[in-house]
Amino acid sequence: VVQQTSGNVGIGTTTPSGKLAVSGGASIGADYNFAPPTNGLIVQGNVGIGTTSPWGRLSVTGAGATSATYGLVVADSNNSPKMVVRNDGNVGIGTTVPGAKLEARGSNTKAIYGYSSGGGSGYVNYGGYFEAVGGGDNTINYAGYFSATGGPATNWAIYAAAGNAYFAGNIGIGTTSPASLLSVHGNS
Repeated sequence: VVQQTSGNVGIGTTTPSGKLAVSGGASIGADYNFAPPTNGLIVQGNVGIGTTSPWGRLSVTGAGATSATYGLVVADSNNSPKMVVRNDGNVGIGTTVPGAKLEARGSNTKAIYGYSSGGGSGYVNYGGYFEAVGGGDNTINYAGYFSATGGPATNWAIYAAAGNAYFAGNIGIGTTSPASLLSVHGNS
């Protein structure tokens, strides 16, 4: 342990550049005398970033409650953000400006991929499950809204590669208010 006249303390280094510099791994906690990962850190209790009272194993508190501030940013080795959690609660994967509670964007790849593998007979597997439970009068609920535009090739809003399709309600093609099990409006 080295303490410089500047007040900086070094553990495993004789030239600490901050108030506390640790060269090598560290383990923190009461009776937590375990070998840490190489140049890593293990902590026994809760860790708070931006908070003095963490309520989970890792609590990250941002600087404000607006969409312009971020509570958490996950970036690659080039410091390019890959996932953000904004302080307004929106989560962005592939975007730093999510416009919904969860927005995932991809380029030449799947933005969202759901896969479920069965656990035996009698199970129902959902690759994706969406439910919209709505409010009062004049409320329109979309459990799924699909749009495919802009490409030079065929654009499919929904493409079922295999299996059957099941719809419990009415289906409208060219109409937003189908009056029967299948309502088709238009002549194309």
